[in-house]
Amino acid sequence: QRVLLSTKRQTTLELVYDDFRQSYYAIDMANERVQAFNKDADLMSYVEAVTINAPKKADIKRKVPLKLVVNEPSQPFGHISDDEFNLFKQTPGLQVLHNPETWAEHYTPPVVTLKYFETLVPDEGMRDYLLKFLRKKLTTLSYSPVILYFMGVHGSGKDTLVTLLAEIISNIAKPTAKEFLEQYNAYMLDSFFVHLDEYGNQLQGFSAREEAMGKIKAWSGKSTINIRAMRTDSEPMPHRVTFIMTQNKNPLMLEDGDRRIAYFDTPNKLAAQPWVYTHGGMDKVYKSIVEDEVIDFCYYLATEVKDFDPREDANYTSPPMTAKKHELIADSIEAQINGHAFD
Repeated sequence: QRVLLSTKRQTTLELVYDDFRQSYYAIDMANERVQAFNKDADLMSYVEAVTINAPKKADIKRKVPLKLVVNEPSQPFGHISDDEFNLFKQTPGLQVLHNPETWAEHYTPPVVTLKYFETLVPDEGMRDYLLKFLRKKLTTLSYSPVILYFMGVHGSGKDTLVTLLAEIISNIAKPTAKEFLEQYNAYMLDSFFVHLDEYGNQLQGFSAREEAMGKIKAWSGKSTINIRAMRTDSEPMPHRVTFIMTQNKNPLMLEDGDRRIAYFDTPNKLAAQPWVYTHGGMDKVYKSIVEDEVIDFCYYLATEVKDFDPREDANYTSPPMTAKKHELIADSIEAQINGHAFD
């Protein structure tokens, strides 16, 4: 049984309910668009606004089919079995990453985006590692325990990187520090990246920062973790999340010998760079990075960036140990000994 509703835009809206997530999904199959609702009142407000002759709430709740909603890159968008619905939809950039030959005739080197990466991560070795990691992650969408940790001046372009990745993969969660410390973490199921922004500032006190870092390490360290949606018990489930941590200062605590942190020092203010002025200013540069050059950047990753060399120590599951990372760890250990975290 399917619940299909005609919309005012002359399309068809399909409704399903995932009883594990306890969420309704309104799906525009023609345009491959999905809206999720945790409350039936929110669902009804949406249905009443966009459909013709909206049914009553009681009728929807009685008829809506139960589906396990998944986010599986290897499967097409839509119904993949009688019981499963796949939300994953490839963006144009991701399509080019997987099949670069389709863009070869249109390719123009992403000059602005590459200058941006040189400014964001001036250390050539760490920039090379970042591009290799992104290539591997975006082409395989596989699990890695590596945590991408960016710290440096305000305005260095850290958030721009997250916006660029969202244009390519779209499945990026951005929980607040408060949400992250709560017991519900179902957003991990639908995400390939989780952005943790300024947690060192959002979390007050040594214990809260220690708890947050403990969760980050526990969840990044295993490919199967306990997932809990609202009003449900937790269940062990696989995940493919890579954590991206961004900080201007006040980092969370690191431990000596922590091999999972890929630390990227971001010391340059993007707007202050002469090349930004040459390319028309920040607005134009930002548009080039997150709009105009996205597909060309994906082609560049697929064809110009080499995969990890298995003979190297640094790889998809083990980032480099740099002098800057040693320095950060030493400062973090000192802060822990003093009973506070960069307060």
